[in-house]
Amino acid sequence: MAWSLNSCTALVIDPSANSRSTLSGQLRDLGIPNVVQCSKLSDARRRLETGAYDLVLCEMDFPEDGGGRRHGGQDLLDELQRAGLLPWSTIFVMVTDERSYAKVVEAAESSLDAYLLKPFTTQVLRERVLNAHRRRVELEQIYLAMDGDRMDEAVALCRQRFESRGPFWRYATRLGIELMMRLGRHEPALAWLDELLAEQPLAWARLDKVRCLQARHQAGAAMQQLKALIEGDPGCVDAQDLLGRTWLGQGRLSDALEAFTRAATLTPGDLRRQQRLGMLSCYLGDWAGGTRALERVRAMGATSKSFDDQSMVLLAVSCFRQRDSKALGRAVAALQQTLDAAPEEARARRHLALGRTLDRLLQRQPEAAEAALAELAADRLESDFDLEAGWNLLTGLAATARENLELAEAPTWVREVGLRFMGSRTAAELLTPTVAAVPAWAEALQAAQTELSDTTEQALRHSAAGDPQTAVATLLAQAERTLSARLLDTARGVIGRDAEQLGELSVIQARVREVARRVGSHAGGLPPGLGEQSRQGIRLRVDAARG
Repeated sequence: MAWSLNSCTALVIDPSANSRSTLSGQLRDLGIPNVVQCSKLSDARRRLETGAYDLVLCEMDFPEDGGGRRHGGQDLLDELQRAGLLPWSTIFVMVTDERSYAKVVEAAESSLDAYLLKPFTTQVLRERVLNAHRRRVELEQIYLAMDGDRMDEAVALCRQRFESRGPFWRYATRLGIELMMRLGRHEPALAWLDELLAEQPLAWARLDKVRCLQARHQAGAAMQQLKALIEGDPGCVDAQDLLGRTWLGQGRLSDALEAFTRAATLTPGDLRRQQRLGMLSCYLGDWAGGTRALERVRAMGATSKSFDDQSMVLLAVSCFRQRDSKALGRAVAALQQTLDAAPEEARARRHLALGRTLDRLLQRQPEAAEAALAELAADRLESDFDLEAGWNLLTGLAATARENLELAEAPTWVREVGLRFMGSRTAAELLTPTVAAVPAWAEALQAAQTELSDTTEQALRHSAAGDPQTAVATLLAQAERTLSARLLDTARGVIGRDAEQLGELSVIQARVREVARRVGSHAGGLPPGLGEQSRQGIRLRVDAARG
């Protein structure tokens, strides 16, 4: 692993011009020729998303933003790690003063390479940087195995270092457990975590144990562990994140919002957390609070890879609700730019279609609005038409109703969206409020939910009566008709449980694959902006190259 100071590229992130100048000078004194400076976290985020740096020196504290919220280097580091945007080869050094020293030491287990306590000399800087590089050298074989996609070998090397308690064994242990969980080996990962936790009650290990328990469908034990972790450490922001996502999956959206609010409050500079809070607030009808959060997100980094264009869609809906045609026009222009940059992206095309629908409605161009909404609806039976797209379509329909524009296709579209998504409690909680102002549409969604429940119960009665063949045939036929992920998942469950009683299993499995292709891989999931973010941890060098 060739590495030397005179071949490094460094990034200095500090709000103070004097401090940036001092740090840059010290790096050049070390022989580092390429030093880039940033005064804002948004600029630093963009540079780290799009470029590769060997060394990052980042100030811990930044000034308050316009809303009186403090944020800083730790927020940026956490966000980059969760998003998988920080390569393992990048050395990240936090610079701080005495006031924030304890926070940095507490964060040292979060893959922070080093900290520097102001003021410091060039020699101290050299020692910290070279010591951080020692970890790269010590764990070189693990990283090389990961780069070569030899994950079993990488896990074995991590395990060896854990058992021998060799240098950097804690970091290697975390790496090994992360890899095992990515590979779906939750039972051995759980055993390893129990070994580690018997020695040290590390927060990240306790959180990974919760994830393992959830993956093994031990929901009760997972929630007990998670609540205990939060009770003991209310400031564990990743635990608040996980609690919120757990509530989301159970359809307890108000509880999820509370957890996401706590997480966003703890990390006001984290773009993704603020964005998720703003999105869910809007979905739940708090347009004032949600819009404020999403406006902050847009100001923090509208050009960031972490920025989800559904945020711009929600801001467009908010502008429509406020009858702000100028702001709505700017939002539509931003959505157009996104599509221009990726003209083959169906999601970007659908986003723009809703934006145009709302814009044309405010401009009193009903025919153009109807045409734009029809473009969005045209995808409703496609495999990549997910819950977000369903919400957007219903929101567009509700907007036409608000403007007294009657669409002949509206009842059909509402029913089809309902049959596809209302099998999930979470989806029902998200979709139902969008059409509440039109009683016939609200009733259509409720009827679709009832139909899905009745189909499931009828099929399970066949299975319980010893006739899984009829159960599976019914579920697959109805899943193909409705494109319901719930019915497809139920069919898979019956097949897994009663496989020995089913004839021509290979034929059935082929049918399942065909139905799954039509239903789509995301039909039963959360809207992208609310789904699980990448956990703190690994980004391989090859990942960085793909950017």
